[in-house]
Amino acid sequence: MLGYNQEYFHYNKLIGYRLGLPTNTMWELDTAPIAGQKTGGSAYEWALQSLFGRVNYDYKSRYLLEANFRYDGSSRFHKDNRWGFFPSFSAGWRISEEAFLKDMDWLSNLKIRGSWGQLGNQNIGNYPYQDLLATAVHNFNGTVEQGVTKKTLNTPDIKWETTTAVDLGVDFDFFNSKIYGSIDWHKKTTKDILRRLQVPDHIGLEAPWVNDGEMENKGWEFVLGHQNSIGGFRYSISANLDTYKNKLLKYGAREIGTGIVKEEGLPWNTFYMYLFDGIYQNQAEIDNGPTPITGTQPGDMKYKDISGPDGVPDGKIDAYDRVTVDEAFPKFNYGFNVNMEYKNFDLSLFFQGVYGRKIYVKEWGIAPFRQSAPPSVFWRDAWDGEGTSNTIPHIFNDNYAPNTQVSDWWLQDASYLRLKNLQFGYTVPKVQTLKLGVQNLRVYFSADNLVTFTKFFQGLDPERTTSSNARAAIYPQNRVLTFGVKVTL
Repeated sequence: MLGYNQEYFHYNKLIGYRLGLPTNTMWELDTAPIAGQKTGGSAYEWALQSLFGRVNYDYKSRYLLEANFRYDGSSRFHKDNRWGFFPSFSAGWRISEEAFLKDMDWLSNLKIRGSWGQLGNQNIGNYPYQDLLATAVHNFNGTVEQGVTKKTLNTPDIKWETTTAVDLGVDFDFFNSKIYGSIDWHKKTTKDILRRLQVPDHIGLEAPWVNDGEMENKGWEFVLGHQNSIGGFRYSISANLDTYKNKLLKYGAREIGTGIVKEEGLPWNTFYMYLFDGIYQNQAEIDNGPTPITGTQPGDMKYKDISGPDGVPDGKIDAYDRVTVDEAFPKFNYGFNVNMEYKNFDLSLFFQGVYGRKIYVKEWGIAPFRQSAPPSVFWRDAWDGEGTSNTIPHIFNDNYAPNTQVSDWWLQDASYLRLKNLQFGYTVPKVQTLKLGVQNLRVYFSADNLVTFTKFFQGLDPERTTSSNARAAIYPQNRVLTFGVKVTL
């Protein structure tokens, strides 16, 4: 197979309006005063050109080989670095087809396989390597004049970011596929990461895009299944589990963001925050403890005094007391399927789960009085006097500094097990359908997102909320109940 692809995108926007129309029935611009007018416009374009191909080879369903390539050119890079070549290869050996295993009746299939491949990334804006001028207004002798200015540094040397993936696996089927499964080990390394260069603030311009950084993901995936029939009862059960580790191998100086840190040797965007240490019960605890970050009163959160400038606790809570916290990535993801059939009845269940992941949630749905919203029922157990709670502070405003510091108190356990889909059906026997004048008739009930088991914050959806969006209250997935009839004439 050989293919060619070309994409071209052009965007153009022009706007113009005036405010203060004298009546809602007059839509002409010149009926409104000039003082309330605004105009604007923008345009950009990009292009991508690609050549790609694939070759497959199969010898006696025993030796399998596939080779692919992509040759991509992007307008987002200088002409000297515009093109990138990204090959991939995969091979398989069906050992069960070899003569020395042919006589083993219990072995239905055994295959060893491996793959290696590369892909490129160029999603960094439209003109990252070019000198650009931006419009700006300046005051010249008391008159505001429009001009242009340079806002961003640039380098023409940037090139494609490259991700290399390796996978080694084995597939197996025993006893006429009554037991089946697969095991995979995978590793993905991304090099020449396209990112902003680390520059000091006194440069006065936005940092240029550069190729700098290397990140690695590696892990295991397991699938195990069983299927059988006992009399008129048929069933199948399968389960899957995958686990991986993420590590930033090369990045340069440590970058600290709001509640996260990018640092070599750690997972990408590792949590970086204060550690919650209970609730101040009285003024004596405040007076005898580490100096708080800001004005604190009984009922506020305590934070642990971890370190000072010299690496030892110094009796006050400040930026030196922030530490890394694990579980930004799950320990593993899992799921399982159950299918059963008996006579004309059938039932299928699909479960999906995540274990060992925390999500930082701080705003809508959790913080009391966020944008004047009433507190959730969680705050019924808030501190309300000495000894009433050592886990939930008193109710506070959403900008109340002592309790809104970035701390692990706001990390929620996002582990969950969800019944994603349930379907129960009955197929009318053939004799009865023919009497009704149809070929097939099936009645069924289906339910999506029927039930979820989780310790996540009450009312929030751990599958929808992400650690990169601390606002939390994203609209949850709907629970959908469906009754249906399928008729084939």
